[in-house]
Amino acid sequence: MFYSLPAETVFEAKERTKRATFYLFILLVGLYIIFFNLLLVSGAFMLRGLTHSPGPIEIPLLIVVATFFSTVLAVFHFLYARSRSLDDLLEQIGTRPADPKDSNHKPFIDIVQEAEMATGIHDIRVVVLPSNGCNAFSLQDGKGQSAIGVTEGLLGKLNRQELSAVVAHEAAHLVHEDSRLVTTACFLFGVFGQINAVLGGMMRTTNNTYSYYERRSSARSSNLTGVIVVLWIISGVGYLITRLISMAISREREYLADADGVAMCKDPLSLAESLYKISRRYRGDTPPTYSSLFIMNPSDSGLDEQESFFSNLLSDHPPVSQRLNKLLVWAKSDLSSLQAIDQKEEKEEGSKTPVKTALPPTEGQGFMAYQGDKWVGPYTPPQLLAMGFMTPTTWVCPAGSQQVGRATDIPDLLPLFQSQVQGAVSKGFCPRCKVPLLSQQYEGTEVEQCSFCKGYLLRAGVLERLISREKFDYTAEEIKKAKIWRDSQRGPLKDRNHFPEIKCPFCQSPMDKGIHSMLTQVVIDHCINDKCGAIWCDGGELETILMIIEDAHRVPVGSK
Repeated sequence: MFYSLPAETVFEAKERTKRATFYLFILLVGLYIIFFNLLLVSGAFMLRGLTHSPGPIEIPLLIVVATFFSTVLAVFHFLYARSRSLDDLLEQIGTRPADPKDSNHKPFIDIVQEAEMATGIHDIRVVVLPSNGCNAFSLQDGKGQSAIGVTEGLLGKLNRQELSAVVAHEAAHLVHEDSRLVTTACFLFGVFGQINAVLGGMMRTTNNTYSYYERRSSARSSNLTGVIVVLWIISGVGYLITRLISMAISREREYLADADGVAMCKDPLSLAESLYKISRRYRGDTPPTYSSLFIMNPSDSGLDEQESFFSNLLSDHPPVSQRLNKLLVWAKSDLSSLQAIDQKEEKEEGSKTPVKTALPPTEGQGFMAYQGDKWVGPYTPPQLLAMGFMTPTTWVCPAGSQQVGRATDIPDLLPLFQSQVQGAVSKGFCPRCKVPLLSQQYEGTEVEQCSFCKGYLLRAGVLERLISREKFDYTAEEIKKAKIWRDSQRGPLKDRNHFPEIKCPFCQSPMDKGIHSMLTQVVIDHCINDKCGAIWCDGGELETILMIIEDAHRVPVGSK
């Protein structure tokens, strides 16, 4: 249950954010003035060196012109950043809407709805980042649209009380409206980083290009490279300054969100437990530009945990140790108790097999079937099904004919396989067997499976969900066999997968083959349509991926 914050607390927080927004705007204008003045003056000197023109350079006039245009540009840039929609940033980060049919997502959706009632902020979007890292974030654009998101890994590691505390922390950011401030800062300061990266690329390209012609135009090459170097240094300084300001904003707001998050959920121990768990695990892979949006720095930087002037200046977030100390004082607990709780949960974390619904049992011209290295038959289609050895991929041949083909390629047999799959609610058909896929629950999330070849069709983001949960009861022998198979799969992709090309059962776009990762070496098919993003795993591939990754992630209790 969440509790509303006092009105005076909310008012003070919003006033602080308004002042910080004003200072941010002034900083932006100042940076633009400095940047464009240096740019114009240095450009004038470089141009004079190239043209060898006599006469003095009107520096005061250049400064007035640069100041005027840079101020106007800064104003437009700030207004543009404020006008950017929430969808833009969500797309850049790579989030997806939470799935109400997923057993891990549903509690998260419910908790955010509770936070809506406590904060009075309506229509908070509930999003999930498909990463097995552990982290959380909140976003708010200039129009007041907001979102609270977590990674798949976080949903698999935290219990409901801990997840509620994390949501309370992120809801406090929305109440303070500092999520809007930081979201705006990400849009603003990312420009300097992009300019710096582009100029760095131009500098390398220019050097490579002119090294070929340096004997013919060495002076021109040096002048042009000098201009780019000066601009690169200026943009780098601007990016460094904006990053420092962004870090300072992030550090202050995290302490305030911790305090007001606890006031909302009345559970400082759960928030301390969640921060402790996040700090001990992989936090995801997010560009540094967006790191200030998260509850904890995605990059596991040693500076974050140091307490010095230099570390405070260059770290995105306050030290976890300080945040935990404050929370544990409120909870009347200590770090050793927190460590004992975490170790106990790791020991008690039960392993279980993936939950899958049972497939329902089912039930002229004769056909020969290839079985056990020989042809058997002839049998009628019902007899072939009743004997239990025929699948859609079985090689068959009509009696008295030489036309051999897969069972699903025979018009008289395909309807029998399709009718055998009862209760299929998926609209997709197996790309291998051409029979309807069965929708079922696999470790709390919905997947589509072929009842014959045992392949899985996974919607975008589902594979990441399953990987992040790591709750599968695989035996040591199964994992050993999977690793032996993985070690035998080194080599070119074309020599390792002989399945024919297929189309996506969802959108009918072609599916490309690719290696899932260097760790697993499993070849999977993925839809080339970015709006679909479905993945097809042939029989046994999904289990192999999960076994190898879970084994790699196993860490003995107390090793950290």
